[in-house]
Amino acid sequence: MISADPQAEGGAKGFLIDLEYAAFLQDRRPTSTLREMTGEVCFMAIERQRGHYRGEHMVYHDLESFYWSLLYTTLRHTITNYAMRSCQSIFEQPDAIGKIAFLVQGQTELVVSHNPPLTACIQSFGLVAWESHHAHKYMTHASAIKTLDDELGKSGWPANDRARPFEPLETPFNEGIEESIHRLTGIVRATQEVYMKWKAGDADEDEQNEDVEGEPPARKRSRQQ
Repeated sequence: MISADPQAEGGAKGFLIDLEYAAFLQDRRPTSTLREMTGEVCFMAIERQRGHYRGEHMVYHDLESFYWSLLYTTLRHTITNYAMRSCQSIFEQPDAIGKIAFLVQGQTELVVSHNPPLTACIQSFGLVAWESHHAHKYMTHASAIKTLDDELGKSGWPANDRARPFEPLETPFNEGIEESIHRLTGIVRATQEVYMKWKAGDADEDEQNEDVEGEPPARKRSRQQ
């Protein structure tokens, strides 16, 4: 970051930032994930944030990051049915568990006070983000822009709707937030269990429907019933 006033900064002309992405220059290993990681972890796409991903940084990662930035701005600068401290339970949990939980249930529950169009916009964009992550129906520029344009083109957007001033979260982590995290964690685990059962059911069905060499058609039909 370039210093705007080097004299006031003791002669410093610039500063090193984002040290969490620092790496040794000699590290040329292709498996180094730091080379593919960009932006703040809070706004990083779920797939990029989770440790098991080893692929390249893709366009849909950046588009999902825009969704998380929009959600964070909404939670911090508007009045919603979510406390501002919910940002911690959504954005600061390890392995993106808070983000996953929000996409599973939270994005359908979020209500922006006196702003139904923004509420609908967050929900619609959240659905696209969820499909991109969960169903691998990856978000594209076209799908993201269409979703936002559709919502922005609707009537009812408030006029002179000023943003709420930013308020630092300096109070300690309280029991209410811990309960929220436990609830979100439970949602994620339940979703994962349902998904695994669904995948297992698909595999069983595929196995049952496979042709058995030499099997008479009548027996095959009986087995599939």
